[in-house]
Amino acid sequence: MAKLIVTRDGTVVGHFFVDQDAFVIGRQPGCNLVLDEGAVSKQHAVIVSVANDQILEDQSTNGTLVNGTQVEKHILQNNDLIQIGSYVIKYMNQRAAREMDFDQTMLLSKDVLDAEMERAAAVDKPAEKQPGVSEARITGVKLPEGELRPLNGVASARSVQLTRVIHPVGLPEKCYAVILRRPHGFHLQPVVGSRAIKVNGQGVGDSQVLLNQGDEIAVGAEIYTLNLR
Repeated sequence: MAKLIVTRDGTVVGHFFVDQDAFVIGRQPGCNLVLDEGAVSKQHAVIVSVANDQILEDQSTNGTLVNGTQVEKHILQNNDLIQIGSYVIKYMNQRAAREMDFDQTMLLSKDVLDAEMERAAAVDKPAEKQPGVSEARITGVKLPEGELRPLNGVASARSVQLTRVIHPVGLPEKCYAVILRRPHGFHLQPVVGSRAIKVNGQGVGDSQVLLNQGDEIAVGAEIYTLNLR
């Protein structure tokens, strides 16, 4: 289990275990880690657990640094130093990937995506409760609810419930994207074959796109509409 050591002005102010699927850091009471400082946003950043990796996502106005570099998303590695305002947070996890070389246009490593594909394939087994990130267990933060409804015969005839932090769409070797479930909404992140990935008929390139109710999402030959609840 990953551990955070929080210091301020060189003094240790707390130790925290990252034992939630989404561990929220911010100024607002109810966050998993509350940092009481004006430079810290109400919900400043979140650490999302995906398979064996944990991903830090900045959600602030003032920014988040990792090892001195401002980041939007960063796959955490053992001994990384996260700076938020005047706080320095040391991330400790002996199991964290050390060899990750992750392009800014790619959100996740191939191994992580493959793990998500295996998890998605197992969703149709009703007797089995899916492990990992199938349910949100966040204190003080509500995740959105929604589903993908297929619009053509390539996809499954059934709607797909968006209950995990990351949901894969498409074929990994041809055209592939992931839908991210975040506190402020669902986002589409292209991974492979971005030219064939569109939202409401418009190409998205390599950019991450915030999805809205009724959006038509095309990933290669698969076409869906998003239904929010």
